[in-house]
Amino acid sequence: STDPPPQSTDQLPHDSIENLQPMAKPKEQPKLSETGELAKRYLTSTVAPLLRVGLKQVASEKPSDPIGHLADFLESHHPNPVVKPIYFVFGVDGSGKNALCERLQSEFNWKWLEAGDVLRSEVESSESFDGKLITECIEKGKSVPTEVTIKLI
Repeated sequence: STDPPPQSTDQLPHDSIENLQPMAKPKEQPKLSETGELAKRYLTSTVAPLLRVGLKQVASEKPSDPIGHLADFLESHHPNPVVKPIYFVFGVDGSGKNALCERLQSEFNWKWLEAGDVLRSEVESSESFDGKLITECIEKGKSVPTEVTIKLI
């Protein structure tokens, strides 16, 4: 079967990010002659509408750093975001974990989460099953199951 022609950008919603749909990934590697058509279809169905919404937001909000604002918008709204690696820092008390993480956050703008802070926040902010399980583990002096910690992080 043949794919339908790509939508014109005029047929796509112009004011809402919620209506954007990612282009379906091809089931097999395209032939070299099809690459241009696939790129055009991707740009038409994903990039152009996303840029339109982002640029409209920049125009209405007039941020002090419009390029940075648009970059943040595109990164946070892209339907196929780049998967970023997650690093875990382990060590005994006083080994410098906090200092290392503060430096990584400062120099590379990485996000830094402490498992203990995340667990305490879950207990304080909700009566969820996880919050109750964390409280029970703490009261019994047991470790919180790894799955719960990873899910919350």
